[in-house]
Amino acid sequence: MNKKTLLAAGFALACTLSAPVFATDTIMFDPDGTGEAANGTLNVGSFDWAPGSTLSVDTIPTAEGDDVVSYSHASLGILVNENGIGIAPSGLNTNFEITFVAGFTETIDSVETSPTVLVSDGGDGIGGGNDIYTFSQTITLVEAGTQTVNFFEIYYDDFSAGSQNNPLAGTGYRDGQLILSAELVSLSGNFTADFTFVDVDNSGGFNAGDILQTSLLDQFGADQWGGQQTISGEGSTQLVADVTFQDYDFFISNVSALVQDLFFNTSNILPFAQTNPSMQFDGSTIIPDIGAVNGFSGPDILFQTDANSGFVTTEVPEPSTVLLFGLGLLLLGFGSRNQFARRS
Repeated sequence: MNKKTLLAAGFALACTLSAPVFATDTIMFDPDGTGEAANGTLNVGSFDWAPGSTLSVDTIPTAEGDDVVSYSHASLGILVNENGIGIAPSGLNTNFEITFVAGFTETIDSVETSPTVLVSDGGDGIGGGNDIYTFSQTITLVEAGTQTVNFFEIYYDDFSAGSQNNPLAGTGYRDGQLILSAELVSLSGNFTADFTFVDVDNSGGFNAGDILQTSLLDQFGADQWGGQQTISGEGSTQLVADVTFQDYDFFISNVSALVQDLFFNTSNILPFAQTNPSMQFDGSTIIPDIGAVNGFSGPDILFQTDANSGFVTTEVPEPSTVLLFGLGLLLLGFGSRNQFARRS
């Protein structure tokens, strides 16, 4: 199906069948790069990042086979040890912070639209022009054949020399000391967008002139986006990255020598409920243009991501599945046309 339609996209790492199974392991990490007793060197199983923002650029309208470029950033919330117990390094997010920024290119692999279902007759009987219907669309994405944008970077920022990141402004994620960089080598994912509309033209499907029911994009505390509306949805993403540089004052273990360097796992959601949507990306060079309804109007789409990342050092000789555990970014995109739902 090459027809352009309303699309939602999430990006992720491939969990392929008939591949070796990888067991996650710990690495030695010094949170402030000093080796001093306050934090010292810790056995870390994964990085649990605080909720952040991801932006997919020029994705509306989109179609299967289209490439999507996305940007993401977040700050470290907590470290997790080999027993799954959270570690809060002394001074994290008060004296210093650890942040990541990422950019990548993915391809929309497929889109599936559910049947349109009647929810309510609107109080005037079926066919009265106020009937309320719902449907959903699920988008899957894969790694693009050509990575026009491809980077993942982790920064350490001492507040005595820099400023703390600002999730709403989208600033402060790249102003510290680079301590790790990587390139994405595998990704895949999915996102399901849910749509509810008033069927003004009594067609039983969503068309121009029908009323799409939306909600506030920024639902984290007070709305700071001036009433910006969004569609709703959720999904998950996964990704693999190959480390190209590490600062050994922080990453004591040789991460680039691992069987697989970094694995990311992310949940994606709309609207924003755990952080403010960011107003800029990639060092203030990219400003979201999401239109009247995020995920519908375009041309860009902005969504909340909640990621964790881990490291894989051991290959288990079992060819059934790949077990991927880690940190993640998500990137999704939405496309629209005058008609969105296929009638069942």
